[in-house]
Amino acid sequence: MQVLSFVIGSLDTYNQVILHFASGGSMQLDGYQIVGQGPNFLDGISGDQLIAATNGRVFFDTQGLDTITGFELRSLGANAFEIDNISIAAPEPATWGMMILAAGMAGVALRRRRTRPAMA
Repeated sequence: MQVLSFVIGSLDTYNQVILHFASGGSMQLDGYQIVGQGPNFLDGISGDQLIAATNGRVFFDTQGLDTITGFELRSLGANAFEIDNISIAAPEPATWGMMILAAGMAGVALRRRRTRPAMA
């Protein structure tokens, strides 16, 4: 998958998301990085349920540079990381087209009859 998204609730600074990639690398993000803000973020990442930045949908997009093969959600030093509605992106239209073409070619190959030499 190249795009991963989920809904967060009450994000805290000690929450972490670790993304694992097909290339073998990984990326670890803390609470500030998850929402794309620095530690001087005006509202703060405090687990407040009323702050829009610490509640809502989060997107991770590799923009075709790599593939996300898995992810981990951690809460260090505390016991809260609220998520819901995890979703991944469907294959791109070109990928769908190639899959349909391959299935069609396999079907043609299976239906093709072999000609047998006629006995005289």
